Amino acid sequence: METHQHPFTAPATPAATAVVVGAGIAGLTAAWRLRRAGLRVRVLEREPAAGGRMRTVDHEGFRVELGASILGRNYTGMLRLIEELGLTHQFGPSSTLCGFDRDNTVHRLRTDSRGDLLRTRLIGPRTKAAVFRALPNFLAHRRCLDWDTMDRNTYLDALSASQYARRHLTQEAIDHLCEPLFGGGIVLASPDRMAAADMLFYTAKLLVPHFNSPQGAGLLTRTLADRLDVELNTRVTAVRRRDDGFSVTWRDGAGRAHGPCRRRGRRRPRPAGAGHPARAGSPGPGLPLLAALLTGPDRLPRTRTPPRERAFALFLARRTHPALVGIELHHNKIPGRVDDGRGLITLHPGRSSPTAGGTPTTPPSPKRPSPLPPPSSRVSATPS
Repeated sequence: METHQHPFTAPATPAATAVVVGAGIAGLTAAWRLRRAGLRVRVLEREPAAGGRMRTVDHEGFRVELGASILGRNYTGMLRLIEELGLTHQFGPSSTLCGFDRDNTVHRLRTDSRGDLLRTRLIGPRTKAAVFRALPNFLAHRRCLDWDTMDRNTYLDALSASQYARRHLTQEAIDHLCEPLFGGGIVLASPDRMAAADMLFYTAKLLVPHFNSPQGAGLLTRTLADRLDVELNTRVTAVRRRDDGFSVTWRDGAGRAHGPCRRRGRRRPRPAGAGHPARAGSPGPGLPLLAALLTGPDRLPRTRTPPRERAFALFLARRTHPALVGIELHHNKIPGRVDDGRGLITLHPGRSSPTAGGTPTTPPSPKRPSPLPPPSSRVSATPS
């Protein structure tokens, strides 16, 4: 049974034991806080590796995110945790330069720059004026677009992103900003089927300066797991309330039963991910996500070197590019993300793509097995 253990000084008096189910970022953070408060903590994880959705797979110098890879500087809680763990020097600014295709021309702008929006030729003066006129309305909604205030935006939940945009913007903004940005890159959903609350939430959270680590976002969960007692390949079979707290029973990877482990106290930490259902517009099971390594002419795409494109993402409109709605160039996000000057991209096929819901039509080279693990059956609603 594989475990992650980190020694710590036990308190002078017997400490209560807390059991955290799930070693994702939520579970690991809860365990870290409980241990800092003086409790003995045991984390149980059913997967063979800790990290959950925030995990980075390193294969031959290619660092592949299994979850979100765009982190905004307004993720203040995450930044405080990074500082607390002494990892600040291993994180830094990441690129915000993205490209939008219009009439076979790529228009580049930084997502956190209003000046770029003013100068771009992607949209005309009328649409630019509409965008800036809509800012006061957007700012008025920001107070109900935070992590813990989403219950206040019922008005925005009743409108689709397209309906909201038609009221406050222009059709040009829908066609060349909203639909490519959210449909081709962030949530991979049509603005017609996406709640306005989602569109404004992501706008508030992600159109800001970004940060990341060359080692990937998984550095954070990996560090937490290394400093905690985490048991992998476990399956919790029972949680029972007792007069003095709770008892937890589980089986390890070999099928051996353990427990009951008693946890004293009134509250049990929530399992990682509990209470966070997918919001409207989140990608569902089976969403095709094709990741390709640019390692030679026999791979997809057929190129020996990474494209010269400087943007970290290209957003495409479904009406002009129905088979491919977005491209992420991970090697452009932060220096050191990929070793040896190679490239790492992710393609987001549209619904009409021949690869949608299945495997690529162009098989990997028989000379070398595909170095990537199978893509997750569900892409996180947090932008990738």
